[in-house]
Amino acid sequence: MAALPANGVVFLNCDNVYAAQFGRDFHGRTVYFGSGPCANLQILSTAEDVEGLHVGYRSGEREGSFTLHMLGAHNALNAAAGLAVAQEAGVDLEAAATALESLTAGDQRGQTIELNGATILNDSYNSNPEALQSMIRTLATRPAKGRRILVAGEMLEMGEHGPALHAACGEAAAKAGIDVVVAVQGNAEHLATSACAGGVPAVFLRDAEAAGQWLAENLRAGDVVLVKGSHGVHLERAIEIAKERLAGA
Repeated sequence: MAALPANGVVFLNCDNVYAAQFGRDFHGRTVYFGSGPCANLQILSTAEDVEGLHVGYRSGEREGSFTLHMLGAHNALNAAAGLAVAQEAGVDLEAAATALESLTAGDQRGQTIELNGATILNDSYNSNPEALQSMIRTLATRPAKGRRILVAGEMLEMGEHGPALHAACGEAAAKAGIDVVVAVQGNAEHLATSACAGGVPAVFLRDAEAAGQWLAENLRAGDVVLVKGSHGVHLERAIEIAKERLAGA
């Protein structure tokens, strides 16, 4: 921000108290996005179902809505940031919102995979506490004929707060009514312990290979499984191993 010219523009998430404060001393133009009244591009509503994430928004006197075909309510903020930038660049707001509806999930970033009658929500590319808790809420509201299973890999680079942040996600899984928690690697053990304390059957596994074997042995038709973890945990391998074992069964 300090390197921007006098006519520069900065876009800030006003829902994040830490980020929003940087706009106070910026010498250029500041545009805010988020759900609060301070937002220039304001999220009015979000609702998630199997069709996608339905988002209502306002900019000045203009209101509109669009449906994101992406998993997780946190993507509404990502979309709001994009709309704010597009509008500032002179793109028609409704046209930008319509364009957002064409987005599809990237590799390992919320893909839906059908496997032996079960549904895998593959969000294995990365993880952090806020995104994981958002995706836990997505899993909890997903229609399921069987169990809702969370396969959560360790969230890396959390520093000294790692154990507590993982425990908080385990507590969130229990409160959301997730049926089974599978925690994978390192600090994820605290997630499993916390979920178990909340009444959810939980298991801690050492790595992605063990998680893949667990899925191959325990997956049932009708289950919905969220797979999410830091990239360094390589939970995409768990899905690959489960596919390989089940194909050979």
